[in-house]
Amino acid sequence: MLGRTRRVHFVGIGGIGINPLVNTQFQYIHVGVNITMTPWANGNDVTLNTSIEISAVSSYQAIGGIQQPIIGQRKISHVIRLRAGDSNILGGMFENVKSQDVTGIPGLSDIPGLKWLFSRTKTNITREKELIVLTPHIGFVSQPVFEAFARGVTECLHAWLRGAPVVRPLKTD
Repeated sequence: MLGRTRRVHFVGIGGIGINPLVNTQFQYIHVGVNITMTPWANGNDVTLNTSIEISAVSSYQAIGGIQQPIIGQRKISHVIRLRAGDSNILGGMFENVKSQDVTGIPGLSDIPGLKWLFSRTKTNITREKELIVLTPHIGFVSQPVFEAFARGVTECLHAWLRGAPVVRPLKTD
């Protein structure tokens, strides 16, 4: 799984049965972009079962006096077939974030009517653009490495069939 996420905490409240005690648990979830791929190689072609999930905190809601995040999610799944080395644009995302900062003289900036004379509002707009491009490459294992792997698997299988333990120490060169 690939992804660019950040952790958001929320509070889980639970109890058992009619227990009057409340069990408060702080939990984290990952929000952002998660990409899951399962590749299959067939000659010079690569088939990818792909799933893209985009989640973000859309707002906060007060539950029991605690601000809890409301998570919005979007998910798409598809199968892609490409030749090794060819590129495919999976998708793109555009995000516009608008925020306002209010500064002023304490007290005078809170009075209706005078607020506009003694305070200043600054609006910030941030625009982010992301493009997800996929270029698969097929890697090959050399014959000696493959033979050593096959020999090890065969030895473990034979040992298992004989009832012997299959765990053995690794050799380091």
